[in-house]
Amino acid sequence: MKIDSKGKRVIIVILGFFFIFLIIGFTNNVLKSNHPSNIETIKDLRNSGSSARIHINNNWTEAKAAEICTGSGTYSDPYIIEDFIIITYPESGILIENSNYYLIIRNCTIGHAGAYNGGIELVNVNNSQLIDNDCSANYYGIKLENCNNNTVVGNKASDSESFGYSLAIGISLRDSNNNNITGNIANYSGDCGIALYESDNNLIAINVANECEGGDGIILMGCKNNIISGNTANRNGVMSFLHFGVRRGNGISLFGCEDSIIQNNIANGNTKAGIYLYSSTGITITGNNVELNDKGIWLDYFSDNNLIFTSEIYDNNQYGIYLTRKSNNNIIIKNHLSDNGICIEEIDCSGNIYWDNGFCIYIGAPFLEIIVYSSLATIGIITLIFLEIKRRKTHKF
Repeated sequence: MKIDSKGKRVIIVILGFFFIFLIIGFTNNVLKSNHPSNIETIKDLRNSGSSARIHINNNWTEAKAAEICTGSGTYSDPYIIEDFIIITYPESGILIENSNYYLIIRNCTIGHAGAYNGGIELVNVNNSQLIDNDCSANYYGIKLENCNNNTVVGNKASDSESFGYSLAIGISLRDSNNNNITGNIANYSGDCGIALYESDNNLIAINVANECEGGDGIILMGCKNNIISGNTANRNGVMSFLHFGVRRGNGISLFGCEDSIIQNNIANGNTKAGIYLYSSTGITITGNNVELNDKGIWLDYFSDNNLIFTSEIYDNNQYGIYLTRKSNNNIIIKNHLSDNGICIEEIDCSGNIYWDNGFCIYIGAPFLEIIVYSSLATIGIITLIFLEIKRRKTHKF
């Protein structure tokens, strides 16, 4: 029996649909095998090169039985989760909740955690160490919430904006105290590289947070007694006009913070300020290198009783040091300011003291330094006139 051309076309169409369904079914099976939700399946996937997400809610016995971790959770023998490769969407790659056991997560690679989830996410977790993980291309690279006494060191948490989220953050701490965030890389985030919210007594040291598009390299909000030391936060805020008003796009910024130290950081080429304080008090800013920003160091809106000294402040576009909106009683001494145009203090600021800050023209309210320099200059001129008169009297012709 011969099949005419019309019949052949029908058969070809039917076969085409059949192959499409086969491909769809195969793809779904692959996706399911790579992203199972059951904790037991991780044991089978570990050697295949890609693992399922890990979610431990204080069920360490089960996790250890599934070969997710080794150890016993003590100080000398912590639980260890290591060497996993996890590509997860939209859930967090590794989520640990409600644990006080000693824990190490190291050498894991985790990508594509979706909105508000983290590559590594800790909730109510204490005594953990996150070491040398690659958590790039997630909404949050690393996220800690209500976590104390943890160490986050040597991790990568970059490229969060490449996942399509303009508010993405490299490393985020919320309500988390006494943590050590050291030696991490958090570049190219959609919003901020490193962000702390209502978190106290943390060390933020030797991290790199460059070219974060929408916000700041390092930002702290409502925090106390933190040390921000030896970090690099350059070229942030190229898209800051899309984020929460005009005061984003800084290298390092503190909003509503108290009694903290910003020392020995590099904050260059940022869209707004190298270092920015908003309604922050008792902040010591010392030994920083602040160049090529729109403003060098900016104290804004009731930022009172701060100390700025021994910082290098060069070649900023508008102002080297800028005080605005009732920022009072600050001490600004022994900084090296050069080629910044002017240092300005708005007329509603008062009680600020300036001394020995290099070549800088002051504009604004009266400054102690101007009074002192003017007095010295006047005394010098009077002395020269007196000496000239005396010389003429003693050398009569």
